[in-house]
Amino acid sequence: MLYINKPIFIFTFLILPAICLGQSKMICDQAYDGETFYGTKTTNVKAVSQLPGKIQHNVNGYLKQALGSIYDSTHFSHGQIVNLRKNFKHDTAAYRREWVVPKYELHFLIHDMSLGIKNYYLQLNVDEFGQIISSNWPRRSFSNRQELSQFEEIEKLALKIAARKKFDTVGYTVALEYNNKLDRLCWCFYFNHELRAMYKSYDCILIDWGDHSVINDSMIREVSTEY
Repeated sequence: MLYINKPIFIFTFLILPAICLGQSKMICDQAYDGETFYGTKTTNVKAVSQLPGKIQHNVNGYLKQALGSIYDSTHFSHGQIVNLRKNFKHDTAAYRREWVVPKYELHFLIHDMSLGIKNYYLQLNVDEFGQIISSNWPRRSFSNRQELSQFEEIEKLALKIAARKKFDTVGYTVALEYNNKLDRLCWCFYFNHELRAMYKSYDCILIDWGDHSVINDSMIREVSTEY
């Protein structure tokens, strides 16, 4: 929660795992991820070439380092430049923020069906000097296309675990998600546990895309807002 003198509303977009039909359900197809609203007018960015040279250099350098051979499957989607001076002009309680407002918020779209990725929005938050504040793609260990192309083995592992735990494997959904705490990308499997009018609950299995380790298996509940 933000505590500031002037109200600022942060709009986030919830990307739900879509049901994927076919032999394998491991297709990442994220919806357009929008932008954060920082409370003041920003400048839209339509191409990386609009950015200062040093910012272009650092952004491209980071992407090449983090994505490796996947870099060629990435293109710029959208972004914005934040007027930090105006944003903080009347904010006397910035210390209460639990996150850093970036100078540049940049979104890139990855499309690589050899990895099961139809659409994945990679977001970079960058400061005025070109330092990467945050990213939803790990800096290391997820840059080798050949290694990551073995993703269907993860589905076999997840279904094996689900069968052992007696999860309902009919109509399960799959999503590729970034784990900020671990700085890892995970394939997340959601198996229907209980479907009711007021809520839905799922048995979840999270498997690391890089080393195929099981990060977690648990149950989550989604409360309906329609009642």
